[in-house]
Amino acid sequence: NGYSCYADFGDGKRCLCETVTQWWTGSTCVDKYWYSNNCGSTCQCREDKGLGCQSFGYYNRYSCTSSYIGTRCYCKSSTQYWSGTTNGCINKYWYADNCGSTCQCREDKGLGCQSYGDYNRYSCTSSYTGTKCYCKSSTDFWLDSTSGCINKYWHSNSCGSTCQCREDKGLGCQSYGDYNRYSCTSSYTGTRCYCKSSIEFWSGTTNGCITKYLNLVSCSSSCQCREDLGLACRSYAGFYSCNTYFADTRCTCVNTAFWTGSTCVTRYGHLATCTDSCQCQMNLGLRCETLNNNCYSYTGSRCVCQSDQYWDGSLCRNKKNNGDSCSNDCECRSNDCFNYGFGKDCTGIFG
Repeated sequence: NGYSCYADFGDGKRCLCETVTQWWTGSTCVDKYWYSNNCGSTCQCREDKGLGCQSFGYYNRYSCTSSYIGTRCYCKSSTQYWSGTTNGCINKYWYADNCGSTCQCREDKGLGCQSYGDYNRYSCTSSYTGTKCYCKSSTDFWLDSTSGCINKYWHSNSCGSTCQCREDKGLGCQSYGDYNRYSCTSSYTGTRCYCKSSIEFWSGTTNGCITKYLNLVSCSSSCQCREDLGLACRSYAGFYSCNTYFADTRCTCVNTAFWTGSTCVTRYGHLATCTDSCQCQMNLGLRCETLNNNCYSYTGSRCVCQSDQYWDGSLCRNKKNNGDSCSNDCECRSNDCFNYGFGKDCTGIFG
């Protein structure tokens, strides 16, 4: 086989170099050139080894050769590399194949020859020794032999595995039911790239998942707050919220709950032990008080009505004036509900 050196002469006979590893200079037969040797035509290269006479720009050489001028004997195919072991051009390696250099990998598909520690591989590859053909970029993943390495998916994009998501940004490939998403996402089918942790939210400012906010931190949506602890993004709710006034929106408990320092709990009812009035159902008039009138008998502090009020079973009411009907002493300002035979009045109706 004369490869590119000779045309088909049909039945005619001509004097040719004895072997296919030689070419005619015009005056003599000389050995064909090997890998990276200068050449004038492909006929001068070891075509039996896959070599052709090529300029640097003949195809994208990636990491296999540095820039050069003129023409040299290099592998004819852009998907082959020169093997010193076989002394010939062989096919470049595919995804996860062992390799000795990036030139040996399908760089046209985004692959490079890498050790496990070249970058954080997250869930894409388990630990390995030596070097293998993997995506050059930490923000790419291997899709298939047709598409090769493509960019990892961003927040809310559909995905097939966590490796396909921007794990460096905190994303994982998740179904809707993987954890309680509260207000962060509406129901969806299949799997999508969302924050791996239930206590993180996607920030468009940082382009990444960040920790959800705790009590009184400024917010723009409830998704940014620790909803699992009872917090939501709210505007100032008035005196009963027990918070100092703020003009923006912040992560706070509902008015019927208070912040313990770690979670929102329902405010305490009448006569519950307390340490602060914010723990009591202030909207019903309850405050955290030590013993303040004859309506109660307790030690320490409890959620009770203020001294000029009484508990009617559902809320605090102002104590009654003399002459008002009553059912017990606690309801009267005078602390005396007098039974005069026809009913009860707060003392003072008869002078």
